[in-house]
Parts: sequence; C-alpha cells; structure tokens
Amino acid sequence: MLGRDDWSFRRGRKFGTLLVDLATHTVLDLLPDRNAESAATWMREHPEIEVVSRDRGGDYASAAVAGAPQALQCADRFHILKNLGEALEGVLARHLAIKRQKKIQATLEEHVPREQLTRTVRRSRHPWSVSDKRTVRNVWHVMSRSWLCINSG
Repeated sequence: MLGRDDWSFRRGRKFGTLLVDLATHTVLDLLPDRNAESAATWMREHPEIEVVSRDRGGDYASAAVAGAPQALQCADRFHILKNLGEALEGVLARHLAIKRQKKIQATLEEHVPREQLTRTVRRSRHPWSVSDKRTVRNVWHVMSRSWLCINSG
C-alpha cells in the first residue's frame, strides 16, 4: 500500500513528493518535485502497488492512473476526515438556521397579534432536506469505500 503526499524542502518554497509504504510505515522514496509525471514514472517501476492512498489533488489522481492503473485509489485519513467535517458542517449549519427560524417564528407568534403577523419566516416541515440526505449518503459512500485505507494506515 503506497501513501503519497507532498513535503517541503524549504518552508513553502520548494516541494517534493514523499512516497511511503503504509503497511510498514517506511519511507520508500523522496521525489524532487510533485509533478504527476515523475510520480507516475516511479509507480510504473513498481508494478506490485495494489493501493494508492492520496489527497484530493488532481495531479495525484492522474499520476496514480498513469503509473499504477491496477491500483485501487483511496483518500488518505486526513482528507477523509476533512471531507466528513466539511459535509457535516454544512448539514449542521442548515439545521441550526432552521432551528433559529423556528425560534424566531415562535417568538413572533407569541408577541405579535395573529392578524398582524406576516409570514416572514419560512417554516420547514422536513428538517432534513433532500440535499442533506444526499450529502450524508455521499459521505457514507466515501467512508465505506475508504475504510480499508483508514484501518490499514
């Protein structure tokens, strides 16, 4: 199982590629750049690669496809958790907004006569919108497909 990420020769100025065997936690190689072609060339020389763990970068994906087409690609642990956090943050923000709207509506109904009350706040009968359900389903799909990489890392 190959882990691929970038590392910095000089803080924020020059980057290379770090290749790690995730089964033994040993550094396999340091490439002088983070170009897709150099990583693909290295992977072609190692046909035994079965799994490539990487971040969300498009160059990393194209390098894995070109250099190790037989390998299963998965997100690394950090990026899986980052994706999960971003998805949950969006879902929770929407639910908090709905809860605030309901509280405002209840306060208005309590303090303003009904005949003067206009529908200023939209009521939601379904706290889980279709997009929230889709987001949770997509996150679950990514998490379940990437579970192998999480447990193996």
